[in-house]
Amino acid sequence: MNLHENDEINKIKQAIETFLDGIFSNDYKKIYSVFHKEAQSIGYSPKKEDIVIVRRDHWKEMFDDYNPEPELEETAKIEFIDTIGRAAIARVRIDQEALGNSRTFYDYYSLQKINEDWKIVNKNFHQESNNEVHRFNEWIL
Repeated sequence: MNLHENDEINKIKQAIETFLDGIFSNDYKKIYSVFHKEAQSIGYSPKKEDIVIVRRDHWKEMFDDYNPEPELEETAKIEFIDTIGRAAIARVRIDQEALGNSRTFYDYYSLQKINEDWKIVNKNFHQESNNEVHRFNEWIL
């Protein structure tokens, strides 16, 4: 990997970390800064027993009405990034724990370099377990 490729990987990581920080801190402005205005979050909802599709504005609406759960602990790890030219994909593992229950989400991000910035243009998620600890259950899961 040359220095330019390493620099691009770091920029992609920064975009993903900004998105995750926005999710964990209930800051939709951080999410908006890296989640393209036409992007969607798509995944299977065990609660709804169907695919859910969520637009970017969902987070602002959700955070406006959200009361934080003090017991919820969330951690995230970027497991891999693959890039070619102006396109990239990444997988992130998100572990959640609350009141003795836990579950894991795997998020797959598609990113595009737009001008000089990396933006998430699509998010596909998978829920590994079905414990009711996810703070957004009432919204999408």
